[in-house]
Formats: sequence, C-alpha cells, structure tokens
Amino acid sequence: MNWLKASILILLTATVTLSCKKKHIEPEQPVQSTKGVTGKLYGKDFTVASGKANLRIIDFQEEGCEIFLSSGKNDGCGTVNDNFNVIIRIPRKVGKFTDYYAILSEPGTSNFSMFTDGNLFEITSISATTIKGYLKVTSATTNSSLEGVFEATICN
Repeated sequence: MNWLKASILILLTATVTLSCKKKHIEPEQPVQSTKGVTGKLYGKDFTVASGKANLRIIDFQEEGCEIFLSSGKNDGCGTVNDNFNVIIRIPRKVGKFTDYYAILSEPGTSNFSMFTDGNLFEITSISATTIKGYLKVTSATTNSSLEGVFEATICN
C-alpha cells in the first residue's frame, strides 16, 4: 500500500510541477525592410541614392567608419561631406548596433540633429571597396523617420 501512495504522490507532484511551469516564448523580432533607405527627413520625402564611407578611428580608439548617405545619385568619394544628409558613425565590423548615433541634416539649410536614442544600425557586409547595411532612425521632434538598406563605397 505504501508503494501505491508513493507512486500517486510522485505522479501528482510531477503533474503540478509541469502544469505550473511557464512556457518560454521568444518575442517576435520586427521585420526589417529590404528596400533602400527611404522615409521622411525634416518632414520631406527622402530617398538615399548614393553613399560613401571613410574608415577611421572613432570613439575610444575603436576601429570604425563614418558612412555618408545622400539623395544625389552621383555623390561619391569626390563629393564634399556637406552634400550628405545622413551621417552614421559605427564600429568597423559586421553586427547590429543600437548605442551609436546618426546625424541628419536638413536639405538646403544648415540645420542638423544628432540622434542617439532608438536607432538601429546593422552592418551586413564589409569588403575591400563596399560597406552594406541597414538603418532605422526615427525622431518625432524633427519629423524624421528613415529605414532601409544601404551600400556605401569605401573611399580610403
């Protein structure tokens, strides 16, 4: 009889333990755009048409790059930095980065804003001549919201 009571007690304990155990559900990751960078820049439609990148040492002596993105189709290595409306400074490695910043400048003016919170930058590949990646930057205060994939020519 003791064996039967012990078996029932073990079965009840196992049932209670398994029924109380929380199921671990992974949160669904947001879908990233596979289109080129588009959106609003200071309230106006904006589409990135070209980009360049400079490799350099950035914050805290880390190997990094500055990526310049423009709506001009022919803006490249010979173009002055003032022509670019989006500047991203991130590490020189493949990965996702949320704690780096972007500078967005308003076309045709000297207005610019630095965005440090809520950004998502991802470098998907780096070759000898090109950096490819993804960005998502949003700012309600400047009515700016950009998202998409980009490609930048390495200039140095």
